[in-house]
Amino acid sequence: MGVRTASTTRANTSTSTFSAPPRSSARAQVSTVAPEVSTSSIRTSRLPRIMGFAAGGTRNAPCTFSARSLRESPTCCAVALRNLDIMERERLWENAAKMGDRLFAGLKSAFGSHPNVGDIRGGKGLLAAVEFVEDKATKGNFGADKKIANRLMAEMAKRGVMTRVRPSAGPHPNIGDSLFFSPPLVVTEAEVDRLVSVAADSAKAVLGK
Repeated sequence: MGVRTASTTRANTSTSTFSAPPRSSARAQVSTVAPEVSTSSIRTSRLPRIMGFAAGGTRNAPCTFSARSLRESPTCCAVALRNLDIMERERLWENAAKMGDRLFAGLKSAFGSHPNVGDIRGGKGLLAAVEFVEDKATKGNFGADKKIANRLMAEMAKRGVMTRVRPSAGPHPNIGDSLFFSPPLVVTEAEVDRLVSVAADSAKAVLGK
């Protein structure tokens, strides 16, 4: 992977988005690197030449217990470098690609014809999401009082699967209640299949179908 360095210097990690790199960067032919969170460097199924990340480099390591992604800690930087060694040695991007395809295919099979599913997102590695709506044809969202997203999360927790959801922010065109999938890079075929089956069972418990 070439030279690896880990810096303890904090940077401005604003969550605001941008549509294009600064013009000065384009003129100087300098790469613009944005920090990531859920993509975890190789979750999108390939090993990049440049990686910029914070929490994703030391995910689940005891030294990162804090309310911030970066804590100016040399220990965390050492853990991040070792984590990169493991990712490269075990070629985890290959498993991310394979299991991501399996997850996406499983979700499309389980939810493709569901009357309350507005969209199934995936196909870009080991990341996926299912959007639930009240009306499939119009993409009309469920009312906030129905708490669909939180109820889905609770049902999945009852079945031993912890996940993340996002309630709808309002009527369409806002995105509907969404169920997210971002399993570990070492996830197995059996575990992916269980994620899909638990999601389907949970949806049936909440929506009755």
